[in-house]
Amino acid sequence: MKTPANGFIRLERADWNGDKWRALSANARVVLVDIQSAFTGRNNGRLVDGLAHAVACLRCSKRTAIRTLAELRDAGLIEATTPGSFHHRAGARKGVATEWRLTYLRSGK
Repeated sequence: MKTPANGFIRLERADWNGDKWRALSANARVVLVDIQSAFTGRNNGRLVDGLAHAVACLRCSKRTAIRTLAELRDAGLIEATTPGSFHHRAGARKGVATEWRLTYLRSGK
């Protein structure tokens, strides 16, 4: 995932001290901060974080990463704007990672 070379990850106290944040598992918090780390101020809705990236970020199984992304989606903190896919036909391995929007941040234009 490409991130700006410099900068910071903005964590609003109002968001992170709220009930949604406190109800999240540790895995969900890690993935949420990782997804937000790609936010540049203009790319909300185009934040790429595929399953393979979540697996690498958490150092976990695919099933755990799927549950973690579902937890964030069910909590209303992320929303898929472009669903990912993986095609494995005739040896052609081609994957497209899901693009996410952080629902608590303005969409960048």
